[in-house]
Amino acid sequence: MISIESARAAGGFTVAVRDEAGVYALADLSAYMNGRLAPCADPAVFSTLRAALGAIVWPGGFDIDPDNVFAAIIPNTEEQARVTFDLIEDTTMLHPSEHHMPIVSVFFGLIISMFFDERQHNTPHIHVRYAEHNASVNIHTGDVMAGSLPRPKLRLVEAWIELHRDELLANWELMKAGLAPERVKPLE
Repeated sequence: MISIESARAAGGFTVAVRDEAGVYALADLSAYMNGRLAPCADPAVFSTLRAALGAIVWPGGFDIDPDNVFAAIIPNTEEQARVTFDLIEDTTMLHPSEHHMPIVSVFFGLIISMFFDERQHNTPHIHVRYAEHNASVNIHTGDVMAGSLPRPKLRLVEAWIELHRDELLANWELMKAGLAPERVKPLE
């Protein structure tokens, strides 16, 4: 099996990859963005892809078999893939908790996920990513506990928390019990 060493979202459902031999190519993953990978079909989620452990992964534990990626390679795209790597920031490093941080909602470019670790997390909160911004937001108060978000995006998160606080707190209890959280309706 060929290992993917690096990956970048390249527009639509196309990804630029570099394999362990240093070969670059573009792959069209549109055929795989259904079924268990349907949550990754949201452009805001798809763009968070990374290479880890030889495969392409997304936060929340989603991944795609490298054999499927290599089967979707678009011929003669090495130069375009190299340009993509030159233009797009390296996001190949995964935070260790991201494999276990399920996405509960996505809206307006905001990716909302939850993670519970009894050694570190006592206050019910969500993790919010938007572009290069990351923040942990208290479910009870809507206050940013760590990180930052642009003020207009934080207002959207605050409004969404207000509408779905009971669901989020129920998800927190599910996660404390070792269960996966439920999806929460996005802000419309």
